[in-house]
Amino acid sequence: MSNHQSIRQSKSIRQSISAIIKRAFALPIGEAAPASSANSRPRWTWTPPHRRPKS
Repeated sequence: MSNHQSIRQSKSIRQSISAIIKRAFALPIGEAAPASSANSRPRWTWTPPHRRPKS
């Protein structure tokens, strides 16, 4: 396997990881929203961890 292929593969892995993270953050948003608006865009946007109050 050439170096170029491994770089391209790592980039796709990174993209899939970010997609999984986005999906994981979208789950609590979907649960908080009513079932009818689950497919629509949530009213509130996700706040970064440093903005969140410590639980």
